[in-house]
Amino acid sequence: MSSWLSVFKETIIDLRKDDLSAGPHNVKISNAVSSLNFSNGQTEDARNFIEVAEIGNNVTTLEESCFANCGNLSVVYSSPNLLYVGDYAFKNCSSFVYADFLDSGRTNPLVRIGRQAFMGSNLNFARINLKGGEWTGSSDDSSVGEEAFRNCKNLIQVQFTGANSIEDNVFEGCENLVSVEFNNRHSYFGSSAFKDCTRLKTIAIPPKTYMIPERTFQGCTRLRNIEFQEYEPSLVTYLGDYFISGCTSLTSLTLPASMDDLSYFSDNTFSGSSIKRLKLNGLTMADITLNLGGDETVDERTYDAR
Repeated sequence: MSSWLSVFKETIIDLRKDDLSAGPHNVKISNAVSSLNFSNGQTEDARNFIEVAEIGNNVTTLEESCFANCGNLSVVYSSPNLLYVGDYAFKNCSSFVYADFLDSGRTNPLVRIGRQAFMGSNLNFARINLKGGEWTGSSDDSSVGEEAFRNCKNLIQVQFTGANSIEDNVFEGCENLVSVEFNNRHSYFGSSAFKDCTRLKTIAIPPKTYMIPERTFQGCTRLRNIEFQEYEPSLVTYLGDYFISGCTSLTSLTLPASMDDLSYFSDNTFSGSSIKRLKLNGLTMADITLNLGGDETVDERTYDAR
């Protein structure tokens, strides 16, 4: 049976095997702590003693690799003032299934979830409440870092209640992901963001998204529908190369008339896809050579594959 181990150090926590020798433990972090790091000087055995963590009210930052490789950690109850989840914070936490800062009960939004923060964990649901607001391109924008949920094999559903961007490869290899919901403030997808999400069937592109880069949905073999939500004028100016390559169930795509300011739309934008019909819905883009997947029509006008 797990016991509670209270930690009352004043700054960054540095738990070592001696602190956890009678494990397993549920770890409670006191309100005196503001920044949390369990990574320095620990052995793998020490990390495996931690099963549940309850984080004090003054913790605003989970530092880099804070709980990484804690193989038996399953639940984290966070500080209501938590703002930053560091790079690799829960990487390879193979038993990790729940964090309250990834749920709807949280009052204060996060600012950033770091690179590979949950990569390889056992999460099956995440409601991500980030600060949101208008995209500025600065480090103050709220974002989900590269590969943050990569290879979370049991992740089924994700909801964003606020965010500016998700960076490269964030959900790559989440093979059971079936549902992703964005809020209307979302602005940017990274390359390969949903690569090899083989159970994803439909996705709605938020209206203020300005860029869909290369290989965003590559290998999403069950993806049947991409809905570009209307916004006047559309902010989407970039459709990257191979962005639906390997999407073998996606045979038709409609680009809304509001998307008339595309500045990047190349011969390879649809390469490797199974698109047979590309509906431009009144767009006036210049005629270009498109490498599509079969014979098709364009526009209410349709492009012939060449």
